[in-house]
Amino acid sequence: MFKIGDKVRWQIRNKNDTGRFSSSFHLYKGRVVEIDDGTKKPTLTVEYNTPCPNGGTNTHQMAMRQLRNKQWIASHEDKDDPKGRLYLALTE
Repeated sequence: MFKIGDKVRWQIRNKNDTGRFSSSFHLYKGRVVEIDDGTKKPTLTVEYNTPCPNGGTNTHQMAMRQLRNKQWIASHEDKDDPKGRLYLALTE
């Protein structure tokens, strides 16, 4: 189980994958900021930064849901990935 402050990485599917050489998955790195395990379906919230065109960074949050196999994926992903690329993993 993850703890608040853990550094994590995960991938999500590229919904705009139209070209032959475009990436099918996007890699993200961030940290766990919230854990909600009191509900029937536990969730995690992770926070990550993306670069801005003006040189700064934007901070974003993404909700993660737990699968039956106890792995975590982004809550908007509608299906599992058999190769495990979508799974939330510790970076350290």
